[in-house]
Amino acid sequence: MSRIIVSIMSILLLLLMGCSEKELSYTEINIKDAKEKVREFIKETEDLNGTHLYYKNDQVVYVFLNGINVTQGDEAIYFEDFNLNVDEENDALELSYTQNKTEDYSNKELNHQLLYKVVLDKKYDTLVAFQNGERVPFGTVTSAD
Repeated sequence: MSRIIVSIMSILLLLLMGCSEKELSYTEINIKDAKEKVREFIKETEDLNGTHLYYKNDQVVYVFLNGINVTQGDEAIYFEDFNLNVDEENDALELSYTQNKTEDYSNKELNHQLLYKVVLDKKYDTLVAFQNGERVPFGTVTSAD
């Protein structure tokens, strides 16, 4: 009987240890479906093209890519190929994406604004953005706290 209890407790302990490991991931979120505070952040930053961060907490960060503002005569900006990379040596999380330009303002399939929810696997010393392989600064960094 005691062997059964020890076996069950061992299995539960292993399951709990497995569940506690976080995995780095990201999901594209429709801006209309974002939570109210995230939508407020987007509204505050939508006049500024660029890469914007919203820290919900130590585990979740939202990345807002904005290229919706176009000066008449300039090309429109759109985004593709968002990805994450971990630089273990520098304890940095790298956000990368491709920014393109077009004169086709009416193409509804182009993403002029994108929102990503990033679930962190740990706390990083640095978050860095790379646009077309070049490091770029964040336009805005805001925390929910």
